[in-house]
Amino acid sequence: MLSRLMAATARHRRLILSCELLVALAVVVLDPGRHFFPWAIAVVLVGLALAIAAVNRRQAALVLESEPPAFGTPVNPGPVFLFGAYVPIMGSNVGTSLRNVAERDELWQLDLVVVVLCAVALGLLIRATWVGQDFQLRRDGVVHRTAVGSLVVPWEAFALDQPAYPGGKDGQVAFTYRRPELVRRRGLPRGWELRTVTGVDVWFLSRVIHHYVTHPEHRAAIGTEGEYRRLRESLELTPEPR
Repeated sequence: MLSRLMAATARHRRLILSCELLVALAVVVLDPGRHFFPWAIAVVLVGLALAIAAVNRRQAALVLESEPPAFGTPVNPGPVFLFGAYVPIMGSNVGTSLRNVAERDELWQLDLVVVVLCAVALGLLIRATWVGQDFQLRRDGVVHRTAVGSLVVPWEAFALDQPAYPGGKDGQVAFTYRRPELVRRRGLPRGWELRTVTGVDVWFLSRVIHHYVTHPEHRAAIGTEGEYRRLRESLELTPEPR
């Protein structure tokens, strides 16, 4: 049941996000937090529980992408649930703060700061939810995008002996390079080689990266169904259920 909920949420995440935005707007305008406090607490708790469960759900699988041809990590529905949990808190706080700013109440400057911080958090959550995919293995290398930056690593930049390995806490993968000058970074953070990847088992991901670093002859077929079957067979993994 939970797996079906996760899959459906990931598949329809943009529609769900649009509905959540409408609810957030209604909460800002009507400020029901004062009158429906138990309801708001229940939404927050359920949303956080589902977000935590989604973040910890990691699959030894990739998805096929066509433009450009790539293997991507499965979409993680965690940001959708997190945004749902954020709606009552954000809506009530922003609604109250906006009224205080409009009426120039005491410490209205602090309320303005609250509105700005909520807007920043809202923007990051919307981007993380709408984009969905955050990690791709392409024919020319690896691309990792986050809400605040991106990392592009050509295959030639990776170290040959251990290009990637699970590191730090669960869900993180570390990269090692032999030609770091080929790596391209944008945004923040810059220079960090420990990446947090959602939706995929990092041991599996590390093995896939090592495979393509050491077998360049197979890179041209990345993104095709036949290459994905061959990859799983070479890694001695069972076929994915259809």
